[in-house]
Amino acid sequence: RDKGGRQMVEDCLIKIRGNSHYELERKCRSLLNRTFEIAGEMGWMDEYQNPVITKKALLPTVQPKHHPKLSWDEIPQFLEKIEHFSWGSPPTQVLCTKFILLTALRAGAASRLKWSDIDFKKGLITIDGSTSGLKRVKGKTDHIPHKIPITEEILCLLMTAKKYSTSKEYVFSPITHSRYPHIDPEAPNNYIRKIGMRNSNEDVVVAHGWRRTFLTEGQDKLGFVKEIIKKQMGHLPDNKVDRAYDSSEHLDKRKEFLSVWGKKLLEMGLNVGHSQPVCDYYLPIKQT
Repeated sequence: RDKGGRQMVEDCLIKIRGNSHYELERKCRSLLNRTFEIAGEMGWMDEYQNPVITKKALLPTVQPKHHPKLSWDEIPQFLEKIEHFSWGSPPTQVLCTKFILLTALRAGAASRLKWSDIDFKKGLITIDGSTSGLKRVKGKTDHIPHKIPITEEILCLLMTAKKYSTSKEYVFSPITHSRYPHIDPEAPNNYIRKIGMRNSNEDVVVAHGWRRTFLTEGQDKLGFVKEIIKKQMGHLPDNKVDRAYDSSEHLDKRKEFLSVWGKKLLEMGLNVGHSQPVCDYYLPIKQT
């Protein structure tokens, strides 16, 4: 409760950060801050004695390290490695990874995708906002679902996943005995790490770095506006006013983007499994 205690807490948080774990330090700082706030509210300590520093001006300057990304020209080599290593990897692991490549969904949410989330007649996937991996704030934004328009490429992948799924609830079933009823959320990252893909800076690429590629190249190479791509990535409006009043979905534009993106990936070497004529049969537009 004195200056020495504050320094001890700060030293611990800086040690947690180390050279690159800025996000882990931020989460720990936030958790500790709220813990001491509650202690003050309960009268266990003076609420003004909270030892956790939260003011940015008092914190050491840190440059967050972003996940390495691939450039447009590096994608074909990456997809070649994906297909090459798929022969020795469980199908659900490969398919979940490819689903992420098509949608830029975070691995945590992609691994938890349910069959009940998919409306084949409407051509739409709707993921509950409380799903782990969507990064919604509990009690504030977790009522907002994330929607993914189903393109031909996504549909073909889902039809292939249905062939290999052993779960009636989840699209991507566990590989072996697991604590999860679905594929382990780390499985896509483990698969990409096994591939060992490095970008031009010799940085090893992981699944989350693909979201940077998705946003950057979607603008630079495909010409789509940032707002449409960010909505498809599951980003919510940046400010409170827009979050309160802007409920636009732009599903047509998002589907257009995903369709162009998916076709480009197929041109570069991605294989989604089922042949196109089979998948066309299931598209709502074909049924009508």
